[in-house]
Amino acid sequence: MEAVMQLILILEGIVLLGKTLFSLARRKMTEAFCVPWGIVSVLVILAGILLRQPWLTGAFSTSGWWVVMIIGTGMIWGIFGLTEELAVVIRRNNELVLKVALLDHELEEWKREKGSLCDQHVGESGSGDRSSGNAPETGHRTD
Repeated sequence: MEAVMQLILILEGIVLLGKTLFSLARRKMTEAFCVPWGIVSVLVILAGILLRQPWLTGAFSTSGWWVVMIIGTGMIWGIFGLTEELAVVIRRNNELVLKVALLDHELEEWKREKGSLCDQHVGESGSGDRSSGNAPETGHRTD
């Protein structure tokens, strides 16, 4: 029974390490998330290699260890899935921040361009009235 538990721990660690590297290769998770998961997977592999019979059966019965391993495996994979989704959300958020910054920059350029066009238009109409010597029309007669 001890050999089966050790083999399961070792296999779980190897699968976790492979899934971590695969997530990094597919750019689903960043290095900041993959490094801790790599450490956890190596620790699981080491636990499978180093833990021996007296420690395993001394704390719980065999059926108790199966329950602990099932719950632990479920928790590890659940947290791993949440970490992957969190990494995807962070990446999308960073992309949106970049897009908003570009749109803000374009808006500022547009405002400057529009402002210079308005100033140019006002300057042309104002200089035309002054150069001809005519007063601007106000709609009132000054006879």
